[in-house]
Amino acid sequence: MFCREVDFLQKVVVFHPTNPDKFLAIHRSANDTTRPNDWDLVGGHVSFGENNEESLRREAKEEAGIRIQNLIPVQVTTIYHQEKKIYKLFIGYIGFAQTEIIRLSHEHDAYLWVSSKEFNKLTSTQFLLDLVLAATKKVI
Repeated sequence: MFCREVDFLQKVVVFHPTNPDKFLAIHRSANDTTRPNDWDLVGGHVSFGENNEESLRREAKEEAGIRIQNLIPVQVTTIYHQEKKIYKLFIGYIGFAQTEIIRLSHEHDAYLWVSSKEFNKLTSTQFLLDLVLAATKKVI
């Protein structure tokens, strides 16, 4: 057995359908329980028994109203959170939007199509900045 508690999280750098220099950044609402007012990428937690790529496609549809294609993993990170006694597994992907039209969920209140330089200036987290760097090296 791997361990008793695993938190499986995925994010995807969703590139614009016609401009590969831009990808989707979504802003978390002020009342969100996790990282309020941070800029984020599409993705989330994978439920037990759920296929990981189908989970990403579901999250893209739920969070941004888009369909994504050509998912390619570019980053795998693991960490053991001693205080919470939980093992965290993170997989970062690149993918491509089938449309540039975005319909945000209640979790998010804004979106931007940004370059990696623009994303680096937004309020986000280090693991997302690392993913963006890895993803843009693969695409651009």
